[in-house]
Amino acid sequence: MKSPMQKPNQRLLIIDDNSAIHADFRKILCPKDEGNSEMLAIESILFGEAPPAVARLKFEVDSAHQGQEGLEMVKRALAENRPYALAFVDVRMPPGWDGVETIARIWEVYPKIQIIVCTAYADYSWEELRARVGQPDNLVVLKKPFDNVEVQQLAHAMTQKWLLNRQVDLQMEELEARVQHRTAELEKSQAVLQVSLREKESLLKEVHHRVKNNLQIINSLLRMETGRHPEDAASHVLRDMQGRIRSMALLHESLYRSGSLASVDLGDYVKNLAYQTFGSLIGQTHKIRLQVDVDSVQVAMDQALPCGLILNELMANAIKHAFPENKSGEIRVQLKPVEGGPQFRLSVSDTGVGLPANFKERSDKSLGVNLFRDLALQLEGEWEVGSGPNAHFAVVFKPEIS
Repeated sequence: MKSPMQKPNQRLLIIDDNSAIHADFRKILCPKDEGNSEMLAIESILFGEAPPAVARLKFEVDSAHQGQEGLEMVKRALAENRPYALAFVDVRMPPGWDGVETIARIWEVYPKIQIIVCTAYADYSWEELRARVGQPDNLVVLKKPFDNVEVQQLAHAMTQKWLLNRQVDLQMEELEARVQHRTAELEKSQAVLQVSLREKESLLKEVHHRVKNNLQIINSLLRMETGRHPEDAASHVLRDMQGRIRSMALLHESLYRSGSLASVDLGDYVKNLAYQTFGSLIGQTHKIRLQVDVDSVQVAMDQALPCGLILNELMANAIKHAFPENKSGEIRVQLKPVEGGPQFRLSVSDTGVGLPANFKERSDKSLGVNLFRDLALQLEGEWEVGSGPNAHFAVVFKPEIS
């Protein structure tokens, strides 16, 4: 949408204490056309056809004889929404304000008006005018005595400049209005999106909460079934299933309690899961200690879940096999960044009896070891099995947030 074209503003204000000056300006800027029409008629009789008449620009001229009066006329014109485009201001106007003070006062009220200063050579220099008025862009000096053509040219040029400035102002106002309208639309859309996002976050939290509750119910049912046959071979399988379900339930609880549903602090999750797993698998008379050393790192749920299952499997195997006959020892759980890169290492080690000599052959048939390998591949990581007198398992992966 284009701004409407502004009509030329030919309103001028003459501020001078000399009435003769006012009359001179009116003769120059408001010419009469009576003689012109008679001349065209004579030329038509003599030459058969009169040349086309040249349209002369006419101005609407108002007069003020003192600076104070001129300022009040500028204010009144603004109130009527009929501002002056140009003012001719004399420098010396006793007994009131001089021209420089008049200009300064007018510009305080209406800085858009163009000013032509009418001055003699003995009055202010251009530098002095600039120092006192401080706005040379709207200011032109007309030396006395002035030429009629020069007055007409200046009046035309300065009113055109006022018109161009006004058009620029209108375009800027229109652009600002568009920006404000567009900003309001964007803010409204953003508010709608924020409401939708909060609703989805609330829904996701409720889903995680319900999944966690359902997993806890399943875990309780498995525990009850295990209690019915404590020495049965199936009870060991059920206990393993309990640990896996517990790790998944804890993850959903961590997501539910966290401020972000997109990621979880893996360090906190590993620490809580390690203590829960240790507490559920160790008896009252155990001599095993648990040491947990983890760093904080944010990961997506797709990475947190396999890490939790890996931790559960490795801790369960360590508690089952590393300390036979109620021997004492220590299980260490670590989550640390790998030196020199963005990767992290999740490891479980113990000070128990170590891995059997035929571990490699036996591991191919072990559900826990195969699950550990598969989960490491799911993390797109590398799994490690340490050699030596103590067992050491680890997975190295790059944390990601979806």
